Amino acid sequence: MIKKLFINVTEVLISLLLIAIILGFLFKLLQDKQSIRKYREFYEAAEEYDVLFFGSSHMLQTALPLEIWRNYGIRSYNMGNGTENIAVSYQVIKNALDYCTPKIIMLDVYNSFDDQRLTKEQENMPHQFFDTVRPDSPHKKESIYELFPDDERQRWNYLLDFTVYHSRWNDLTKGDFYVRDDGLGGARFTLDSFSPRNPDSGRPATVEMSPEAKNYLIKIRDLCSEKGIRLICVVNPYPAWYEMANEGFLQAVKDQDLEQRGMKFQDVDFEPAMSELGLEFIDLRDTDIIDKYADGCDFMHVTLCGARKISDFYGQYLKDTGIELNTPRSSEGLWQKRYRTYIMRKAEMLKDCRNCAAILTDLNDPDFLFDIKLRSDPNLSTTMKHMLENASDYKNVSIETDDSIDSSLKIRISVKETGECIVDELFDL
Repeated sequence: MIKKLFINVTEVLISLLLIAIILGFLFKLLQDKQSIRKYREFYEAAEEYDVLFFGSSHMLQTALPLEIWRNYGIRSYNMGNGTENIAVSYQVIKNALDYCTPKIIMLDVYNSFDDQRLTKEQENMPHQFFDTVRPDSPHKKESIYELFPDDERQRWNYLLDFTVYHSRWNDLTKGDFYVRDDGLGGARFTLDSFSPRNPDSGRPATVEMSPEAKNYLIKIRDLCSEKGIRLICVVNPYPAWYEMANEGFLQAVKDQDLEQRGMKFQDVDFEPAMSELGLEFIDLRDTDIIDKYADGCDFMHVTLCGARKISDFYGQYLKDTGIELNTPRSSEGLWQKRYRTYIMRKAEMLKDCRNCAAILTDLNDPDFLFDIKLRSDPNLSTTMKHMLENASDYKNVSIETDDSIDSSLKIRISVKETGECIVDELFDL
């Protein structure tokens, strides 16, 4: 009797264990892998980083950690997420600091003109970060409750996110079975071409920073002070800044329904709040760091070329203002490996790009050699002409006239380090 009972109990336990294993596998399979691809490298070596970048897509698509490491030896990670406001940045910073204590935090403060609540369209945005924060992490539950003070359903969606992803069966791809890290140090970039309409239309009107945003900045400032972290606030340049004073820009926003798609076209007068709070602040909007005629990929974001220029400014600024680097020798191999992966990711993007103008935006990339042949009468846009003129002095770019080619333009791209040809294409313009 006892033996039979023991066998029955054992069978039940084994069955429950198998069910748990299957459910665990299904949970991992169905989970959206965006957060894993972006943050896994961060968690694997969280103590590696001298600098962490936080903020909205204005930071996500601007700070390139691997470029900064190559040129300045500064180890950094881009923690930014699309549409992230100051309130969400505070929660992301608080949770990230459970895993590491960087020397410096650079915070994009662009999204500081509203009440900092998450709209219906934004309520899934924090998944981009919180899906990879361990359930038992010290501040995860606290942050979820603060982000969703009156929404019990959303709290459970974040604390038990199987409820969000259980129906992803039709969305599964090969990438769900083998999750590849982005290999970009948390950053995201794009090859695209955006032609501004009126880039010299004057400075747009500004609004005051919202009281709610200011309160979250105080929390971030105090948290950094408590942990001995230097906080630098920054607002990055973007194409719309140079056009918002022009009536044609406002009509374009209306025609393309951009505000309904979540883009916000307001600008804050940051100086009063930054001075009041005693914050170190860099405003890059009215600088000439980016080429306002060629370095935009859309109204709100810069191209990879523009991001490289801003990242170079970051590295030089940090170096000039006294960042202390004590990189252990054991880190060199890790970062060299990461940089090789970074080159591979850029090469893959160039291989897949069929937009000639987009490729021309990246001619200042020192990791590649560009051999460009043009017919004597190519049908180039004004922006493309501008980009080729700028590239005439680049050491990695060769441009020559050749009427023997069967199209307007031919581009050959090789990886500088290996000589591997990754693009050899004719473009009919």
